[in-house]
This record gives sequence, C-alpha cells and structure tokens, in this order.
Amino acid sequence: MAHNHHHPCTSFSLMIIIIKLLLLSSSSVDALQTHTLEINTLFPAPVCTAAAANIQGQDKDSAATIIPSLSEVLSHDQSRVDLIQARVKPNSNTKKKNKNTNSNLNRLKDQKANLPVQWGWSLGSANYIVAIGLGTPTKTLSLVFDTVSNLTWTQCQPCARSCHQQQDPIFNPSASSSYSNISCKSPQCSQLSDATGNTPACSTSTCIYGIEYGDDSFSLGYFSKDKLTITANEVFPNFLFGCGQNNQGVFGRTAGVLGLGRNSISMISQTAQKYGKYFSYCLPSTSSSTGHLTLGKSGVSTNVKFTPFASSQGTSFYFINILSISVGGCQLPISQSVFTTAGSIIDSGTVITRLPPAA
Repeated sequence: MAHNHHHPCTSFSLMIIIIKLLLLSSSSVDALQTHTLEINTLFPAPVCTAAAANIQGQDKDSAATIIPSLSEVLSHDQSRVDLIQARVKPNSNTKKKNKNTNSNLNRLKDQKANLPVQWGWSLGSANYIVAIGLGTPTKTLSLVFDTVSNLTWTQCQPCARSCHQQQDPIFNPSASSSYSNISCKSPQCSQLSDATGNTPACSTSTCIYGIEYGDDSFSLGYFSKDKLTITANEVFPNFLFGCGQNNQGVFGRTAGVLGLGRNSISMISQTAQKYGKYFSYCLPSTSSSTGHLTLGKSGVSTNVKFTPFASSQGTSFYFINILSISVGGCQLPISQSVFTTAGSIIDSGTVITRLPPAA
C-alpha cells in the first residue's frame, strides 16, 4: 500500500487504494509496517476467476437492464466523492496511527466465510455485487458491497413510496417470521446518526432511517432486524438493516447496499463475534468471472502483509497512509505531506482512483 521511500527507483508502484486487493481489518496492527505494492499484483489472479455459482434469482428481463454510460458513471462517481469528502472531519489527522487494538481479535476461532462477487454491469451498476440471504424462510438478495457505507438496506414491500426495478423478488417483511422493526426509543435507533449522517425519524414508534449517496440516490424506510444468512452454515439472528420504502437513484437492478464500514451497525461489526472484523475481497476481472468477499482471517497465508489503518478521527472510513508513488521504477517528486495531510480512503464504491491536485 505504501511505498518504501528509501528506494527512489524501484518497480512500478501505484496508489490503487480503491482497487482493493489486501486483507482488511478494522483493528490496526501493533507494529507500523510499510509495503510497496507492485502493479502486477493488481492484475486479476486465478483465485479471482474460479468458477462459482451465479447470483440467484435472475429473471428473463435482465437483457432489458439499462447500462449507464461512461459519462454517467463518472458524474455519479464525482458526486459520491464530494459527499465522502464533506463527511470527513476537517481536523482529521491521518498521521496518527490507530493503536486501538482488540485483544479478543488475537484469540479468534478458526472461522471464515466466502461470498462470490460479481461485477454489477449486467444489473446496470458499475459496482460489485454479492448475494446474501435475509429472513425466515431465507430470501436471496443481490446487494452492492460498500466499504464506505455502514447501513445495510434492501428494498421492501409494500414499497410505500417508490422502489426501483430489481433482479430479485422484493423482500416482503410480513412473510418473514423472524422480522421485527426497531423502536424509536431503542439504543440501536440512536446509532443511525453516526452511521448515516442523518438523524433518524419516528413513525408510529418505529425508527425511520434515511441515507443518501451524493448523486441524488437515497433510501428511506424502517430500521429493522431479521436473520442474516451468509452461507448455509453462517447465520446471524437479529441483524440490523434498513427496510426501504422509498428508494431512488443509480442502484441498477440490485436490491440495495451491503454496508462494510467501521460503524457499529455495519455488517462487519455485527458479525465481529465470529469473524473479528476481518474481511478481504478480490474483484472479478470480467463480467463473466467471479471474485470473492471473505469474512474472517482463517487460513491467511504467512506471506500476507498488513498496513495499519491511520486514525480517522471518529469517522467510519478506512484511512491508510501513502508514502510515495513510483512510475516506471522511479519515485515521483511528490512531497509526502501531500498524502498525509489529506489522507487516503479505501472505497469499494468509487469507480475511479483520485489523487490530490498537488500530486
């Protein structure tokens, strides 16, 4: 991730922090380490293209999916980045390393779960999709996974205001025996302010969430809980999520968003007892290949290197420190302060990598 500045002319290294191919953990490593990320390590690896089952529930109308133009993708991408930057606290000091480690993470059980990842282009999305199960009986939903978002949400019947067309049947909470709404007075409801940036509302004693993404995309609905099924053997009761009744924007034919941020209501935090807030992902190289989202650190190779997260001053973003960039084997004449002052965020939902103007 970071380049070793003692070697100004080494092999091609690039700050591809938004093309995410390293193991992530929301707790930092005790010892500060820096690593050079070679560009050839970013090329698709065989492990990312292994055969896997397609996301379930695809209907015959998939050919009618409206594919966004490149200009639309770039426009929405910039709007998203603007919102992220607005939410970063002005006094964020990413030079300070996060030393808040959890000793329980060092005693993790041998737990790991893999979810197939597919490119969302066939669903009209420029992001990456995973399938999860929700409710009792389990209903499969295709969600965009997002390392900047905390709240997981999906469209829900009866779609009181608006639902976009999606590939999977829209989730019906009344058909799930394990579903329930979150009360306005519950501690969970109060957590929405930090998780979404918006103060929750209340309707007939039910907590109402609202989340926006900067490009006129948003979701509004009931804050709820139900059974989350990741794999046949990985089930989490009372999973907190948004049951969307008014969902508009550039979500394509996906069912919603899977929040992988650092907040307490993110999917990563809600499954921490089993996976210890460790996750990694490998992105598919083509629309016909399959990557993976892996929860847990079981079986991690001893060759895997870690770069500690920088302190994010209370935000739910994943910050890292970039030391330098090399092109063609030579370090570019960019002051290290250019990166440490602004900080660098890992975001699976931003399509284009962006550098500070000074770089």
